[in-house]
This record gives sequence, structure tokens and C-alpha cells, in this order.
Amino acid sequence: MKNKIGEIKEIWRYPVKSMAGHTVTNAEVQTLGIKGDRGWALKDRIFDEIVGAKRFNKLLQLQAEYVESINNSSDIPAVKISLPDGRQVLSDDSAVDAIISAFIGQPVTLNHLQKDTGYYRKLSPPPSPAVMRHEFGMTPDGDLSGIASMPLRRMVTLGKYATLPFTHYDAYPLHFLTSATLQWLQETNPEADIDVRRFRPNFLIDTCTTNTGFLENQWCGGYLEIGASVIKVESPTIRCSMPAQAQPGLKQDNKVASAIRQTAKQFVGSYASVVTEGEVCIGDPVNYLPASRFRKKTAGLQRKIREKLLGKALSYEDKRHKKNLQQSADISAEDKLLKQGFMPFVVRKKIAETHDVTSFYISPQATEGSKAEIYPYLAGQHIVLAMRAGEQYSTFIRSYSLSQESTDNVSENGYRISVKKQKPQTNINDITDDMASGYLHDHIKEGDTVFVKGPHGQFYLPPANQSLNSNAKPLVFISIGVGITPMFAMLEQAARENSGRALFFIHGTQNKQSHLFSEATNQYSQRDNITLYTAYSQANGDDHFNHDYQHQGRLELNHIKGLVGTANSEFYLCGTYSFMQTLYDGLIAWGVDKKDIHYETFKKAPPLEISPDKGTVYQVHFKRSNIKIPWTPLSGSLLELAEEQGIYPEAGCRYGACQACSVKVINGEVIQDDNCATLDEPGSILLCSARPGSDIEIDL
Repeated sequence: MKNKIGEIKEIWRYPVKSMAGHTVTNAEVQTLGIKGDRGWALKDRIFDEIVGAKRFNKLLQLQAEYVESINNSSDIPAVKISLPDGRQVLSDDSAVDAIISAFIGQPVTLNHLQKDTGYYRKLSPPPSPAVMRHEFGMTPDGDLSGIASMPLRRMVTLGKYATLPFTHYDAYPLHFLTSATLQWLQETNPEADIDVRRFRPNFLIDTCTTNTGFLENQWCGGYLEIGASVIKVESPTIRCSMPAQAQPGLKQDNKVASAIRQTAKQFVGSYASVVTEGEVCIGDPVNYLPASRFRKKTAGLQRKIREKLLGKALSYEDKRHKKNLQQSADISAEDKLLKQGFMPFVVRKKIAETHDVTSFYISPQATEGSKAEIYPYLAGQHIVLAMRAGEQYSTFIRSYSLSQESTDNVSENGYRISVKKQKPQTNINDITDDMASGYLHDHIKEGDTVFVKGPHGQFYLPPANQSLNSNAKPLVFISIGVGITPMFAMLEQAARENSGRALFFIHGTQNKQSHLFSEATNQYSQRDNITLYTAYSQANGDDHFNHDYQHQGRLELNHIKGLVGTANSEFYLCGTYSFMQTLYDGLIAWGVDKKDIHYETFKKAPPLEISPDKGTVYQVHFKRSNIKIPWTPLSGSLLELAEEQGIYPEAGCRYGACQACSVKVINGEVIQDDNCATLDEPGSILLCSARPGSDIEIDL
């Protein structure tokens, strides 16, 4: 006998898998879920596989909505995606893939639902139990038996496909949540920010009762009658660490992760499949029809059998994974780089631009089984370059800006980086940026192999064809020295697009001998909307005033203000940290809006918004990697800091449960999140949820 257990309080639609969605007043429930839900998804270009927030949790910070009503369309409409900084891009924009790739730091493509089952196949190696525990935010010995709540056939399907064929769902077409569950989690975890948006249900059911707890778990196997539709409650929804992450309007909250792990035992909400299609509206009553006793008993018996079989399979896989880890300790440096996502490239051409700057043209190396390829990028971005300086030294891993714009034939031309040779260090064991640039100049020859990851970075010039981001403000590019490299790529792009915006290209260097890309830059001097302005700090007799340069001396803010004329401009900065900090503070004092100042520094440094007198700065020394860099409160966790430097320790859950990123602290104080699992080894920390409390030295 059916009985009313609540009513529909909220209906949610998510146009793009793993991105934030929005509420609707009514929705059409179809066999494959709510019409238009997860109509789009991202594919990893390296693995050619549909991906979500479990692999790239930054997707959670993006917001998506359809540009037209889904109810009036037989196809999947175009979608508008909003970035945290306010910029937006349409799915039919030619730069959409590059912009999303820049944000998450991995080459991806945006795709709508396809009719070919091959599109949904899983091509990456099956995850080990350890990886699965990482993704679900469990401890290394966490219980994975909850997976057995799904029928065996469903488990086999999910092992074969990245998402259910013809959908972008991970497990089932529908996911719902009750107000009782949210209230239960909040009452038992009063300091946690329990918000329905974190769990991304299709339906939020107001249970209209004082009863709390995981009510929907009691309905498994039964049916819910909602409006004209009927859905079957399949299994509780096993949750990963994602709800605790930052999302639009929500900050990262480790206490949410603790609530999921400790209170809910990894389950929040329930999955459902569609029995009868129909429309669902806000306020519709929800009636519950329980499953028969026979069906419940049979389902319980089947689950016990699945749990037993799964336990044996997981035990075998755990042993195999441990064995593989022991064997992987002996792999070569090159294989380690490949495991970290680097790909082999060959130096095709090497050209000296000035006495201390050389351009390297690199292309994918044609090797058996190599997935290396050139990906389109945005002017201003950089790649991460790795090279071996002989077996006795560490691997150099450094970031270098791409010094030419991405074009349609980028796959033929490859990447170009232009690197300044720094002064050599006296201590050969001190692996610094100076040594890396010197080794690149003196030892890397045409035909040599280097390893590349990227493109990366959110410092870029948005393409002018982004109709949602039309901007008539003048563009101002300001650089000194080798900081011109990303700026020149931006200049090339802006000149090619010819949007009509006033553009000021302002550069400071010593003299003609150090003036990088001078001839290439001068070709744009005849453009009506482009103003070139160069300052030579050490001009000599061979330099020609008003041709090679327009100011003798260092670049100063007053010159820039007089040239540009208005603070209502968009500025892009690249140079030394001290130059950047002085210029940033001056522009803010002039009245430039913070959101109109974009910048990039050569090394990891405090954000320009936080100068030493505005916030804490600690020095972090990754000893085994021989990298020393400053940390500020905006740098994030030590794991994030390490990854930005090309150091990739094992990590999964990101909130201190998996213990995979445990390392030893050699010197200094570290602040560890209270929600982290207890570590047995004294002096160890979890990089994913630790921040320095002083200058520190880490065994990594």
C-alpha cells in the first residue's frame, strides 16, 4: 500500500556533467533521466575518455546553463559556462575547449550526448582498490563493500563504460535527497556547511516530518510516485570527497567531508531508475510503494553474495597493487615522468634570439605507443618542461611561457619557448632555475628528447570571438626582460583578430642587444590601434631613439599613465616580482579595477594582492626535489604548492583521509587539519591538508 512520505521541494538540472546547475520549476522525467540533465560532458584528450570531478575537481567551480529552454528543443541546446572570475564562454565558441582546459590544467573537449556506444567506453586502466578508496575519500583499509549495493550487471557495465551508455551519469539516471538526511547531517555536524548544492541531487524531497536520519535508505527496492512519473529506488548513493570541495557560492569545507565519512559512512541520498515517464513539478506529492517482502529478502541475499565475491576480488587486487608499487620503485626516471603525465617531445629547432635568450621549437616525438601531441592553447599560457641532466643529477622540471600564439596549423609548427640563460651557480648540487636554463642552453641540442606537460595556466588573453565577453576597454601589455615571451604571443593573437580595441604594447629592457622579438614586434607599428612603447635602461650609441626605443631609463608608472590615459583599461603584466608588485600597487592606487589586472611571475611567489606586509610568507624547501619557493595563504595546501612545481606525490582524496600523500617534515612547523586521519609515523604530515606554520623543509 502506498503512502505519502513528502513532496518535491526542489528540482535541479545540470547541463554539464560535474559543473554546477540550477533549479527549475518543472521537468520532464524520461527513461534516461530528466530531459537535458547532463546533456554535455568533458572528454580527456589524452585518454579519450569521459571525465568528471573525481579526476578534475576544479570542474565543480564552473557553472553551466542552457542558452535556450530545453523543453522547446528536440536536441541538446548550446550551453553557457561561467568561470569563477566572471568570464563566460559558449559551447559553440571555437575557444571553449582551450578555455576549460586552461582552467582545469588538462587538455579536454566539451561534447554533447552521442548515439555511438563507443563514445562512452572506458579506455583508461581500471582503477586499483587503492585509487577507488582515494576517490571516495576513504582510509587505505576503507570498506568498499558499499559498491555491492549495485546489481552485478550494473557493476559490469560501469567497469566497461565511463558513464552509462547514452547518458553522462556515473551510475543511475536519477539521484535524489531528502530534507531529513540534510537535517540529520547538520544536527550531528553543527559546524559543517551542509548545503543541498554540495550533493547535486535531481530532486530534493521535503519529508514533512520530524523524523531525521537517512530515510531514503529505507526505501531501497521500493517505488516513488511523483506527479505523473514513477521511479524505482535502486541503492544508496556512495559519496566521494567532492561535496567538501569549493563550488559556486560555497567554500571548501573539510567538516563536510568528515560528516560524509564518519556520520553517513560514505552514503548520502539514493539512486533511482525511471519506471514510468512523466512531468514532475515543485510541490508534487511523493508517494511511497514498498517492495514486497519476497523481493526485499531476495535482494538482501543477492547483496550478501555480491559482497562476498567483491571482498575476494578486492583482496586479490590489493595484493596485486602492493606488488606493483614495489616494482614501480625501480622504474626509470623517464617512466616516472610518463606516469606523471609528461610526454616525449623532440627539439626540432634551436635559434638564438639575443646573446642570452634562445628559442626552442619542440614537437611530439614519434615513438611506438606515444600519446604525445600538440594541443591548441591560449596566448599567454605555458608548458611544463622536464629534462634529465645526467643520471647523477635530479630531473629539471620548469615552466616556460609559450612565445608564439596558437594557430590552426599549431600541430605542424609545434610549441615554441624562449628561455633566458641565467647566471651559473657555483654549487653544482644546487638545482636551481639558473642551472636548468643553463643546461637547456648548453646541453640540449636539436634532435634531443625532452618531456612536456601542458599547456597550462590561467594567464591568457581571451579570444576576441567570445561574444559573451566583449570588452571595449583598451588592452595594455606591460613587460620587462624575458617577460615579453607570453606578451608577444598575446600581441600576435590580438593583431590577427583585429578587434579594433586600442592596444598598448609597453616593454622595458637594457638595449637593442637584449631587446627580444624587436623586429617581429615592429611589424605591428603601422597598425592604427596598436601603440608600441619601449624603454631602454642602458641605451648605447647603436640604439636609435624613436625607432628602437621611445624612452631612456626604466619603465615608470607615470610614463604608462600618460601613454594609456585612462585607468579604465585592461592590464596584462609579466616581469620580475619586485617590478610586478610596484606596478600592481601603482595601478590600484590609480583606480584600476583589480579584476582588470592579470599577471604572471617567473617563479612561485606571493600573489601581488598579498605583499609581505599584508600576509604571511614562509619558505618551503622540497629537499629531494631541491626546490625552494615561498608560500602564502593563497598558495593553498602543500600538495597544491608541490604540484605547481612539477612534483607529483601520490594523492587522492584531498581532505586527509587516504594517507597516500604522507611525507616526513625535516625541519619547521606544519599546521594539519583536525579532520585528518591519525598518522602512525612521528613527524609525518598529509600534504593535501597541511600548511606551513614557519619556514619548513620536507622530505619530498
